[in-house]
Amino acid sequence: MKVKKYLCLQKAEGCEGSFVKFSSFQATCRNIKCAIKKAQADREKKELKERRKSKRELKEGRLALRTIAGWCHDARKNGFNPWVRLRDRNDGCIVCGSMVKSMYHAGHFMAVGGRPELQFHPDNCHKQCSGCNCSITSVASKYRANLVKKIGLSRVEYLENYHSTIRWTIEEITEIRTHYQGLTLELKKEIDNE
Repeated sequence: MKVKKYLCLQKAEGCEGSFVKFSSFQATCRNIKCAIKKAQADREKKELKERRKSKRELKEGRLALRTIAGWCHDARKNGFNPWVRLRDRNDGCIVCGSMVKSMYHAGHFMAVGGRPELQFHPDNCHKQCSGCNCSITSVASKYRANLVKKIGLSRVEYLENYHSTIRWTIEEITEIRTHYQGLTLELKKEIDNE
């Protein structure tokens, strides 16, 4: 009768290389160092699995606690703002006209805090250098003047007029984010084809 030999995968110091199982539970050769190495590897694997599970549960918990404002912020950060920066890639800063390769933001003409209903309106947001967007001094008059040149007075006046408040649902905000992510991918493909 031929005896089946198994390969010891732990390869610790003094490893026999191959072994004959004396029990169906045996996973290493008879070297104690191989058995310890296997036990450590199994423990690390189990701990990694538990960490991944806890991270997933933590993420799900955070999503459950996220407010509408949090969902809107996520949609702006991961959908709308990247699209605005890519759309205006060939333009300078809407305020100062700078074309210097610096950090660019998607700057809103009508602030998100004061006019949240316009936060995803394409005419309300344009590429703006970080200096102008974070400036303490008022740049609104320059922004408005350059915005009139870019999109026309009637569209700027539309933004300045009263708009009723919009109460978005999480599903609507997720759709907005997905929509602008799709537009961003289309623009990237166009840029690659140029």
